[in-house]
Amino acid sequence: FQSLFLKFHFLINGKRNWAIDLSGYRTPIISGNQLYVVDEDGKLICINKNTGEVYWITELNKFKKGREISDSVSISASDKDYALLCEKRKITSMSLAPTMMTLILDSPNYHRKKLESVRLIGYGASAISPRLLERVLDEIDCDLSQGYGMTELSGSIAFLGPEQHRCAYTSSPELLYSVGQIVTGVECYIVDKCGNKVARGEVGEIIVRGEQVISHYWNNPLATAESFKQGWLYTVSYTHLTLPTNREV
Repeated sequence: FQSLFLKFHFLINGKRNWAIDLSGYRTPIISGNQLYVVDEDGKLICINKNTGEVYWITELNKFKKGREISDSVSISASDKDYALLCEKRKITSMSLAPTMMTLILDSPNYHRKKLESVRLIGYGASAISPRLLERVLDEIDCDLSQGYGMTELSGSIAFLGPEQHRCAYTSSPELLYSVGQIVTGVECYIVDKCGNKVARGEVGEIIVRGEQVISHYWNNPLATAESFKQGWLYTVSYTHLTLPTNREV
């Protein structure tokens, strides 16, 4: 994936719709089983590098061949006006915790025009409440995507995508209590304290294995022995399956 002359054929709805020639563009970025590339129209695309499944597509403003694909803004609690930064830099994609979304919307300097360029907000760390989801979608014309993961998983292993957020907004707010569907290429189960799979609806510990999962902790055999058992990472995160497909938690 380090070659600049690779071509990727993306699968949309099961059909090969178009190809992206990466010649002359920046080297694709790989995170776990996710591949991030920019196409000829300046769209940033996240796909599964193993299957070609498209996770999301978003616009990038002022993209130029061979240059930085977007500005990045680091937002901290000391900033006075986050929305103003978005307006000045024409930010199209943000990664925020739900508490940070509330902070932006509650700012006395906030105005919806300042976030007109935003097309995607990715979040994690906690679920978003139905009330906050309603506020965000009423104020900002954007998609929302939640990811569940941790450092040991090289990123996220489950996503609650824009379609699920729209459905939660219109009719099914209970979807917001799910972290979404497990990505392709990762095995994930919910088990009891003895390592046995629990029934749907019962709470248990999330265990994961896959190519993107680390194999051990550096120079820490004790922690490795506690967390890795028979090829599975025991995450010490507890949840339950919400659907009988074993693909949504």
